[in-house]
Amino acid sequence: MCCCIIGPLSLLVPFLVAANPVNYGKPLKLSCVEAIAATMMLTGFPREAAAILGKFKWGQTFLKINAELFERYDRCNTPGEVVAAQNAWLAHLQLERATKVEVLYPPSDSEGEGEEEEEEQHEEQDDEPEMDEAAQKELEERAAKAAAAMRARKAEKAAAAKAEAAAAAAAAAAGASASAASSSAVIEDGLAAASLEDKSKS
Repeated sequence: MCCCIIGPLSLLVPFLVAANPVNYGKPLKLSCVEAIAATMMLTGFPREAAAILGKFKWGQTFLKINAELFERYDRCNTPGEVVAAQNAWLAHLQLERATKVEVLYPPSDSEGEGEEEEEEQHEEQDDEPEMDEAAQKELEERAAKAAAAMRARKAEKAAAAKAEAAAAAAAAAAGASASAASSSAVIEDGLAAASLEDKSKS
């Protein structure tokens, strides 16, 4: 629905197309005169509506471009039926627009050729001979051997890395032990020298 006049009581009219010079051909963009004339048409006063619109050069055009809509609304007895008629008309316009788009832009020849090529490829794939059981088994065995060899190589690398780490740890421990022994020997030598010096003094 369209609100065309705002005041103490807003005027609402159903879907109609404007004919005034400012918004010609635009739906729901009625001027105040068009809205008043539409109200008169909807409430059973077509002569009064024509008299008001007759004061404008485009007035009769408004009645002509909306003639079918006014006929549909005139058959309604309640506001709910008017709304239903409006929605049915809008659905009709959407369907008509979609049909025109399909006519204006039909599927191109290239799209059809692409579909044919895809169908031919599928047919060629279907015609390919299937692998027999023996060849399938041989292929599976080769794949299993390759996987086993790869796992073996990984295990060897992991064992070598562990061995290198253990050797490095042993070397570090041996170095620490030698350093401790050397330090102990130096301490013992120092104590012995000190003891000899005390004896000589006494």
